[in-house]
Amino acid sequence: MTSQPNLLPPSIMHRRFLTSRLKRWAAIWLVVLATTAGTCLSQLQSLSELEGTAATLAAKSGPLREIAAEQQQMAKEVQAIKERESWLTDSDSSQTLQLLGIISSATQKNNGRVSVRTLNVTSFERPVVTAESVAGIKTGNRSSKEDVVLEQKMQLDLHGIAVNDLAVASFVASLRESGVFESVELKSSISQVFNHHETRGYEVTCVY
Repeated sequence: MTSQPNLLPPSIMHRRFLTSRLKRWAAIWLVVLATTAGTCLSQLQSLSELEGTAATLAAKSGPLREIAAEQQQMAKEVQAIKERESWLTDSDSSQTLQLLGIISSATQKNNGRVSVRTLNVTSFERPVVTAESVAGIKTGNRSSKEDVVLEQKMQLDLHGIAVNDLAVASFVASLRESGVFESVELKSSISQVFNHHETRGYEVTCVY
């Protein structure tokens, strides 16, 4: 069998060669594009499913976060109770009962609008103010340290929360009206959130 000579011009033969190659590569690229598109669609579907799962988990974890916050608050309250019990154990019983009665009466007068979270009693010494010491200060003749008479005083520090500043002021006034304390001073009253409610955190110092 004899082969027939190709009589086509070289330019046409080159064009046919390029066309054949282009068709072959076009088919390959179509397959690649189809595969890539399928993979992308599969990934998008998986991503959508993951987003749905994440939204479901977030909705379920909401109550858990609230429970965790409540547990933290309860732990703080338990710690406050332990501190109160420690103070009650270390303090003189008659003095303790008297102070607790005064504090309880002051809170009851505010119809539950004030709560005492922590309390602490400390002792300190201070110079006794006498007529001689005042006269010495006026004349410039200050007494020596040996001549200074010191007196023992007790300081009661109260920390707690109230519904507003008016309740804090009423609580402080009730402590002053008890007549037991030499001085009752409101050290601070700041805004704070307690159980998702806006309250006032206060610090009161009583000297007796």
